[in-house]
Amino acid sequence: DFLVYFLFIVFNIKNLYSRNGFINILGNNNYITHTNFENININGLAGNIVGGIINFDLGGNINNIKVSSGEINGNGLVGEVFTSSNLKINNIYNYANVNNTSSQQGKKSFVGGIIGNINSQGYSNNSIILNNIENYGNITVSNDNVLDVGGVLGRLQADDLNTSVYLSSIKNFGNISNSYTKKSVYPNIGGIIGTTQGGNISIDKLSNEGSVSGYKVAGGIIGLGNNTMYSDSSIGEISINNTYNNG
Repeated sequence: DFLVYFLFIVFNIKNLYSRNGFINILGNNNYITHTNFENININGLAGNIVGGIINFDLGGNINNIKVSSGEINGNGLVGEVFTSSNLKINNIYNYANVNNTSSQQGKKSFVGGIIGNINSQGYSNNSIILNNIENYGNITVSNDNVLDVGGVLGRLQADDLNTSVYLSSIKNFGNISNSYTKKSVYPNIGGIIGTTQGGNISIDKLSNEGSVSGYKVAGGIIGLGNNTMYSDSSIGEISINNTYNNG
């Protein structure tokens, strides 16, 4: 594992086998860019937040990344993003399959083809920008502790009226399937995003071509759009343009 708090640039990485992502923590105001991954195989430990490339991103920017093949048993290419400042994620292409089959009592998690969870709760006046992102990998979940599943992003937690979220030119082609042993557990499943929580969100040119399988809460683009702020119950806005589902 790597703890990264500096400028990080590499180019081609092949045949990565690990229990954790290539980078453990990507620090705030740092970035990884122009990197190709081939044949990554990540078998995350039960109950841990695990990403194929990054386990935890503390606000570092991610640009021009391609994963051409592999299997990830974890939360996504990036396990979780926790940001207290502006965030940009651009030009990401994933062909690796994402599976979440490990369960540990009391550990709730989120799964996405690209990112499991983006969390900026407690911070305001931020902007979160996701642009030109495509997922081709299939997503399979059989973990009773997974709350949200998305073809690209499991959960988006902005939770502040002064946080602006811009999602543009994002596509999912992967199929999303799930099976749970506890029928009382019904995760929110979306072709692009499992759940949105708070913030003002602008959506443009999103599309889903993959099949979406869910028990109760499932959507072609967003499983559950909840823009009530967790902190003070105020209401944010979601604007959607040029977006469609063919799954």
